[in-house]
Amino acid sequence: MVWEKRVRRLSWVFFFFMWIALGFVIFAALTDEDEPPVAALVFFFGMCILFVILQFGSFTVGRLEKENIKKKGIPAKALILSISETGTRLNDQPLLQIELEVHPPYDSRFRATVEYVVPDLPDEL
Repeated sequence: MVWEKRVRRLSWVFFFFMWIALGFVIFAALTDEDEPPVAALVFFFGMCILFVILQFGSFTVGRLEKENIKKKGIPAKALILSISETGTRLNDQPLLQIELEVHPPYDSRFRATVEYVVPDLPDEL
């Protein structure tokens, strides 16, 4: 997700430079120069190729990032909004429902609800 956005932004930079090179080619054609601007044409086609490669490459990078996140996850801070008992007990331990507001480092925050089994605390604390 982070690298996917970076690669896509970089491709748009090449897209911008592609139009500058095309402007030089058009200017040379309008001023009736005898020789075509070979360097500008090579630069134009190079920018076109890099733009297309990076645009399609961003999809591959994004897919790889998503697979990596599914396997490993990413560390994020969370704020506990509420804790409630579900009424279910597993091995005489209560199953709690915890509502969280998660703050991922490179994304917008979201709410999530998880269920978690916690051991009973002794009454003598």
